[in-house]
Amino acid sequence: MTNLFRKRRFAKYCTLFILIQIVLFLTLTEKSKEFLGVIISDGTVPHSKLSAKNLVVYNRVPKCASTAMRLLLAKLEKRNKGRFELILENSPHLRQILEPDDQKSLAIKWSKESKPAVIIRHLHYLDFENYVFRFGLQQPAYINVVREPIDHFVSSYYFNRFGFVGWSDAKVKKWLRILPDEERFMSINECVMRNATECVEKNPANIIAFFCGHDPRCRTYGDWSLNEAKKNVEQSFVAVGIAEDLKNTVRLFEEVQPRHFKDFSSLYAEEKGTLPNTRTARKIDPTKIARERLSYALRYEVEFYHFIKGRFYSQLLGTW
Repeated sequence: MTNLFRKRRFAKYCTLFILIQIVLFLTLTEKSKEFLGVIISDGTVPHSKLSAKNLVVYNRVPKCASTAMRLLLAKLEKRNKGRFELILENSPHLRQILEPDDQKSLAIKWSKESKPAVIIRHLHYLDFENYVFRFGLQQPAYINVVREPIDHFVSSYYFNRFGFVGWSDAKVKKWLRILPDEERFMSINECVMRNATECVEKNPANIIAFFCGHDPRCRTYGDWSLNEAKKNVEQSFVAVGIAEDLKNTVRLFEEVQPRHFKDFSSLYAEEKGTLPNTRTARKIDPTKIARERLSYALRYEVEFYHFIKGRFYSQLLGTW
């Protein structure tokens, strides 16, 4: 009887201990969960491992508020003197897709930054982990911003032909790929109504590729590129904002990466009215029918956008 009593008492203590641990877990603050690296069940992505890193890479997707973000980050660098160095790599026809040797060279070059830095470049996702064992590199903290895919495609379509409002012909020739007049002056409605899939393929504005990487398969819409992009977002991006909600985008960046982005929200509130209006030249909205056809042709982009948007607001809920 004594042994049976001891076993029962031991079982009760074990049960009580387990219940206490459950209660403690449920009452942890979100910040405590983040510190412990716990995956929060409401979908918030843990980012404690990445938030302490010195190097932030903003491999910005073109036509996704990237000019506004670049200008805001330049102002933030000046405000937070010494907190981080802003490194902008931006020149005409700078490559966004690299061969393996160039990927390695760039990863090694960026990893030499010993002080906190934010690097900005239009570049497909570069996986530093490929070089960890050979060169001792670590993955930086990635950030980016995306935009509703149809609006993004329309904006890219006309920008790649005419640039921004106010650009001279000389600037267009310097920064953009020159197209034959027949192709350059074709409206998006005509392009889509001829063949929406072909129009999308001939006028690449691929958001997924910027998260998928440099593999040739990343430049073709499909399950493989979509899943690879989602995987990279989960593993390497501390946050991906959305262009339609820049207020909360800068707020989230500040929350997940305070070492670099301290006071980003207050800066945005002060400066949002002073940002230049970088409107795309000669842009015409697609008709309802053309938009519907684009929605199908860009269905993988649409799915990826909703994945990012869901993650974005889940993270915000975790930081409020």
